[in-house]
Amino acid sequence: MLTEVRAESSFDHRRLYQRLYSHVARCSVLRRLGAGESLYTCGAENHNIYFIESGCVKVLLLSRSARQCLLDICSQGDMVGESGLLATERAESVVAMSPCVLRAVSRVDFVDIIFRYKLVEETLQYFAAKLQDQQQVMSHFVTADSEGRLAATILRLARKLGK
Repeated sequence: MLTEVRAESSFDHRRLYQRLYSHVARCSVLRRLGAGESLYTCGAENHNIYFIESGCVKVLLLSRSARQCLLDICSQGDMVGESGLLATERAESVVAMSPCVLRAVSRVDFVDIIFRYKLVEETLQYFAAKLQDQQQVMSHFVTADSEGRLAATILRLARKLGK
């Protein structure tokens, strides 16, 4: 139902992105993707965090029956690939929806930056807010009917993308 849709968390991830980006730019690798091109796929061994400079990507989970579950759409000023901090293999896939420019920073460099520049607490708040948003998405997949899921997805993306 529409009444069950909550607003995204109030954490200002753009501010953290800007603070991190100023340090990341020096130790990252520039990546360019065409629309439809994969940044990485489920099962890939990749330990990078990606900072989106331009374009949009979609974050997907694949079911055992190869059905796609849209977890998120990320755009300029967002980070993707946080699962690379923990897992040896990616659980999700990330695909460009439009031409994209991203910066790839290794797990080692990312962790060094957040400790060196005292951004650990803000980074943990960001991860907690993102986890909370993903839990809300998964809750709608499990509890809402198809119309409710569609409505929740449209509202969430409209809030996030500012449309």
